[in-house]
Amino acid sequence: MTNWKKYTNIPYKEFGRDFNGVDCYGLIALIYKEEKNIIIPDYTELAYNKTRYDIKNQEDHILKSIGIAWVFENKPKTFDVLIFNKGSNCKITSHIGLYMGNNKFIHVLENFPSYIERLNNPLWKSRLYGVMRFNG
Repeated sequence: MTNWKKYTNIPYKEFGRDFNGVDCYGLIALIYKEEKNIIIPDYTELAYNKTRYDIKNQEDHILKSIGIAWVFENKPKTFDVLIFNKGSNCKITSHIGLYMGNNKFIHVLENFPSYIERLNNPLWKSRLYGVMRFNG
């Protein structure tokens, strides 16, 4: 059983990938490494170009970038990656978190340490774009 509290209060650090600091992608990479012994490709390795991809082809781009080990799902299960669009004017995926089960997810925001939140919070529920599951 995962001790999720171990991953709370980790400071925000852009491109951080360890317990000294993480960004939203780094938090997921850290948890996958620690809990599942899986090294997911680093965000910078994805060659993600914000100006080139819009929300309509986001799914295709993400799957091509990180490989066939990830699939999009309709309903989240524990350890699924939640993909958020932070606003109606935002045309790209702008935030991710990790589903913990029981309608909760863990994430980190700029200038805040990592924390657990409820997925049915209207702020996040309305911005949920997709769910990705590691299938490799």
